[in-house]
Amino acid sequence: MSTALDELPGFGHNSGASEAELPQTMADFLSGARVRQDVVQAPRVVKFSARQAELIAAFDRWKERTGETITDADTASASTDFAAQLKREAKAMEAERTVVKAPYLGATRIVDGFFKDLTDPLTNAAKAIENALTTYLRKVEADRRKEAEAEAKRLQEEAQRAADAAAKVASVDMIDTAIEANKEAVQAAKVAAAPAADLSRTRGDYGGVSSLRKGPWQFEIVDKEAIPLSFLVLDESAAKAAAVQFSKDGLTDAQIENAISGLRMFRETVAGVR
Repeated sequence: MSTALDELPGFGHNSGASEAELPQTMADFLSGARVRQDVVQAPRVVKFSARQAELIAAFDRWKERTGETITDADTASASTDFAAQLKREAKAMEAERTVVKAPYLGATRIVDGFFKDLTDPLTNAAKAIENALTTYLRKVEADRRKEAEAEAKRLQEEAQRAADAAAKVASVDMIDTAIEANKEAVQAAKVAAAPAADLSRTRGDYGGVSSLRKGPWQFEIVDKEAIPLSFLVLDESAAKAAAVQFSKDGLTDAQIENAISGLRMFRETVAGVR
């Protein structure tokens, strides 16, 4: 008895899925998302846009009046209130953005997840095959290069013998033979020195082509002391996180300052508005 598997092309074919194999519509899948039809509520958007324009205009006036430098208590007081107002308004707009975005964000995550579930197994399967091909093609490349090098050596020896013979006899035929032998030897040497991609190239029956290529650069440490300092990158996040943890552990700022060898930890004061 035949099965659906019997009707499918053999592995290695590169034909796409038929329409019958695909979901009828993505709407069938997305129906549970219930994406809100009218995400943008025009009156609120207009209100926020107008308010933002008013506040930016006020900020421009603040820059004109102060030159972005505060020199007296009254200006500092007014500026504090203004900065607090700007932050409150921005917070309200950010809250509205979150509300407006939520349905779409949920829907896009559903779509991403759906297709990720489709593509990840295929990508992982292809990667597993590529890993197996890497092992095989490396052997193919090594074997072909070994054969090519042996052939190049043989032809080089023949070319040398032909050259020696031509030098002794000095006939036109012998010289022509030596020239041709040398051409063959040069060509064989080029084949033996060919890139790994050329010597490993394998073609499938359905148009696929595999070959070795150079992967990303990697490294291993052979002498840590010889590594230039510019390549020893400081993990700033780890250093700052350690200082925070030291503070939580009860160390004073003075103690934390030199707690990490080679670093001086410090904190600058900055203005904060509530």
